[in-house]
Formats: sequence, C-alpha cells, structure tokens
Amino acid sequence: FTGGNHVWSKEDPANPELASAFPLALPANDPRTIDAQRVQTLTIGGQKLFVLNLLGQVFMHEEGTENPFHTFDKLYETLQRPKLLLVDLHAEATSEKVAFGFHVEGRASLVYGTHTHVPTADARVLPLGTGYVSDIGMTGSDDSVLGVSKEVIMSRFLGTAKVPFEYPETGAAQVNALYCELDMKTGKVTTLKQLHKKLTIK
Repeated sequence: FTGGNHVWSKEDPANPELASAFPLALPANDPRTIDAQRVQTLTIGGQKLFVLNLLGQVFMHEEGTENPFHTFDKLYETLQRPKLLLVDLHAEATSEKVAFGFHVEGRASLVYGTHTHVPTADARVLPLGTGYVSDIGMTGSDDSVLGVSKEVIMSRFLGTAKVPFEYPETGAAQVNALYCELDMKTGKVTTLKQLHKKLTIK
C-alpha cells in the first residue's frame, strides 16, 4: 500500500499494529514519515523489488516536503541503485509527473502517478525501459465527483452549503489499475497496459 497527502488525516499510519498488518510505503519526502515506512521491499522470485512513494510539490500545499526529484536521487543511491524499483508519485500537476518520469528514466522500473482520481491516456514505456503513466485513476463510485457524492460537491461549488463528504457505497462503480510486466534481469518494463472496468456494487 502507498500513501498520499491525505494519509496524515487518517488513523496514525505509524501505529505499530497498523504498520505490521499493512506494509505501507508513505511519502518518503515528507518529514512526518518514519524511516521504516519510507521504502517497502517485496521479494519476488528471489529478487528484491522496492516500492517508493513520493509527494509532488506543485499545487500540493504540503509544508516541509522535500523536492521529490532530490529525494529519489538520494534514496536510489542509498538503496545501492536497485534494479527493480516502483515509484508512486502522488502529485497534482501533470507537468511535474512527466518531468519526473524522464528524470528517473533508466533508474526506476515503473513510475505511476496518483492523486487526481482521473486516469490519463498516456501509459508508455520510455526509451530506456521505464514504464510511465501520469495517473492511474481511482477506484470508487462512477456516479460521483471523484468518488464523492455529486450532490455534496455541487452544493459546495454553488455555495449553498458546506456539508461533510459522503462516499457512495452502492451502485455504478469504476475500477482503474495498471498491468505491468518486468524483465527481472534488466528491471525494464516489457508490457504496460491500463485497465478500466465498470461494475455495479449492490
């Protein structure tokens, strides 16, 4: 599991019981993240695969975060230039995400953007073998505004009321994901596909 800018408004992610039940990779460039959750390591086929979560800076308004480009560079060296490395860049601006993809090209195996809830149609494998997509998109209610009750969001835009967010739990839903195959010897992406499904939750 990876985090984002809202992770700090929930139950303390550093809670030992929670951390042991769910391996969390929280924003490595956020000073609130403890060392044990800055990078997560999975073992696949006898090889280590590292998962890194970073927060973007453009339009994000999160105080104290380090430049994600610099954080990646440092961690890449700390991890001794790993062959298999996935990066979740939780950011608002597409330009920042695209630039980051080029910055880590050939070093990260895969860079996928999150945060905007809307899937982008730009999944590709960069020339040096790094897979990239600006945003995977959300999993949530399809008859909503970014997963939140459309009535709630419309009332806020109309200025008629500021009511708490409500999240529809039944009805039409969408599931967005990214399918990726890696060459375990080179760390390069061989297959990258965006997945988008519609279903009904009863």
